Amino acid sequence: MGASLHRPTPLNLIIRKEGWVIPGGTSVRVRATFSDGTSMDFQGKGHGNVVQIGLEGKEADAWVQALASNVTVQLAFAGTEAPWNFDLAGAAEAVGNMSSCLRAHGVNGVPGSFSTFEQPNSDTNSSSTQPFGGNLPPLAKAPAEPEPARPPSTGMTVPQAGPVAQANPSSTSCRDDWRRCSDNADVVNNYGKYIQVQEECKDKVNEGVKYGTPVWPGFWSGGAFGTFHKGKDYVLTGIVVAIEPNVQIQNVYGSMPHYTAYCRYDLKTMSVVSVDTVEH
Repeated sequence: MGASLHRPTPLNLIIRKEGWVIPGGTSVRVRATFSDGTSMDFQGKGHGNVVQIGLEGKEADAWVQALASNVTVQLAFAGTEAPWNFDLAGAAEAVGNMSSCLRAHGVNGVPGSFSTFEQPNSDTNSSSTQPFGGNLPPLAKAPAEPEPARPPSTGMTVPQAGPVAQANPSSTSCRDDWRRCSDNADVVNNYGKYIQVQEECKDKVNEGVKYGTPVWPGFWSGGAFGTFHKGKDYVLTGIVVAIEPNVQIQNVYGSMPHYTAYCRYDLKTMSVVSVDTVEH
């Protein structure tokens, strides 16, 4: 199947609230609206009291720039949870310092600590509001711009502009449909639901261990199952082979040897086919 490659480090947006009770794997939609009137819609994965959203490429760049160039951000949820409001004062300086540090060390990406939002609710074990099971609130409409003043009549006929071409709203890209990706790397790096592949493969391995909890790579290593095979077979067959070359799994003696984990995942059904682990 060819050599293996590692997926670039994503930016993870973590949203947490004590009292949330989100079934594992629940799709959670979140909208961020900034003080300049722009907004970004995300689809994350919920589990317990946490929602995780993976941002990559242009979306990650847009998120960081929006944080740096606005004074407030509001997070709205597709459920009964009320919107959250945050002050972004000082964010521009934080982003600038962080980016300079990353460039100086030759690192691409943004640390997750800058993208964590938390809303404590320690008074109750279970919140009466949850961030899923409903629809996102409608976007506020921008005020209509006044019509430009008409020039005085000169008795001449002015040709009218023709219709403006519109993008086909039904068109899809690799981000929306893995079948439209060009190769394996395109699937892994650009398919919008690939983070679900990584998370479900990790969960499947966790379910199968006999002792303790495996130790997975952290954010700076790209997260679990960030390695993949070169080629086009993921697109041609719909079967992904996600690879994690460095997971520690406890044995009967209590030690934590290193393993390589392989996960076959069916993109057609969005489900794990099989997992296998091989000790180094």
